[in-house]
Amino acid sequence: MPCLLGIDSGLTVTKAVVFDEAGAPLAVARRRLPQIISEPRHVERDMDELWHAGAEAIAEAVSGCGRPPSDIAAVAATAHGDGLYTLDRDRRPLGYGILSLDSRAGDVAARWQTDGTAGKALSRTGQTPHASAPSSLLAWIRDREPERFARIGHVLACKDWLRFCLTGSLGTD
Repeated sequence: MPCLLGIDSGLTVTKAVVFDEAGAPLAVARRRLPQIISEPRHVERDMDELWHAGAEAIAEAVSGCGRPPSDIAAVAATAHGDGLYTLDRDRRPLGYGILSLDSRAGDVAARWQTDGTAGKALSRTGQTPHASAPSSLLAWIRDREPERFARIGHVLACKDWLRFCLTGSLGTD
């Protein structure tokens, strides 16, 4: 019988759940992940630790669901919104992942409110940049960590990092 695997990485826990064909959970596994707060307004996570915790949770949920792994018909990854996960051109993590609780780019978002950038972004994207928006965080890195910015090869959301770790393919929805 086919079953489904869902993976969710929130701000404190990464969870894997195997569901039966009717949507009932068969097994759940969780791994708590620490936040790295290296200085005020910075809230980050080690991307390799995130994947390791996710892989452990997946293995536990799959082994505990009572079905063979070959019954898993589909996998979905979800995660916290906003924030920023960057890879270099060789697809390796470039620093820590930045969580949506991070507010280091608040000054960037405030500047964009006054100089018209936020209004332009709103008309093009339907969203106004804020402190944990990827655009604001990228601008913050560009302005304060130019060496790191120059090495960015890929920009991901947390769920996209999980997808990449699962499949080896870069993409988003």
